[in-house]
Amino acid sequence: MIDENRLRLVRKWLDSKPSLAEYEPQPYRPHLVPLVGWKIPLVDVRRRMGLPHWTLEGSTYFITFRLLNRSLGNLLSAQNWTGARIFEEFLFYDYRVRYDIDAYVVMPDHIHLLIRPFSGHDLEDILKHLKGRSSRYINLALKRRGKMWKRDSFDSIIRGIDHWTDKFDYIHRNPVKAGLVATPQEYPWSSVRTMFSKGRLESFPWGYSGESPAKAGETT
Repeated sequence: MIDENRLRLVRKWLDSKPSLAEYEPQPYRPHLVPLVGWKIPLVDVRRRMGLPHWTLEGSTYFITFRLLNRSLGNLLSAQNWTGARIFEEFLFYDYRVRYDIDAYVVMPDHIHLLIRPFSGHDLEDILKHLKGRSSRYINLALKRRGKMWKRDSFDSIIRGIDHWTDKFDYIHRNPVKAGLVATPQEYPWSSVRTMFSKGRLESFPWGYSGESPAKAGETT
């Protein structure tokens, strides 16, 4: 069940996203748990749909998942901002509740995320909720039916600051590489404008939960 009050607070915060003219850069540094050699035996490996999925408590992950097929690409594209906006709503619905977000981008046919699940919150379960909720609400808004996302996702554990910086930059430059915009700041559906303009992180409607779910309307 969705907590509508919590969703309303997220929507209000997203409504205040700065325009390109209002954008003021704000640097960000991650809170990383380095993947040092002695921790490697603690990594849990699962296989789904033929792909390996590596998990380690406290880690940050680079995630990619895609629409079920390319013909659905207009659901998230510049011609139809509704889908991209709804995805953002449910990405931030559990921000600082189940996970921290370091970076994200909503591309026309896929999503890139850089996230750190909080203790007690499984990455697979996080992605299941994110895909399911966003798919359901996008279908309702666009008056369509059917599956939206591919079942599986690509994920990798961030090994250290160089790896994190590489993925952070890759995510934000993805729209430029795809020829959608000339600079990362011009693309409205990424963390560049949503999170990294001056005052944005401080203005989010609830604070960090530490290592347990926040009390701001916690409903699963």
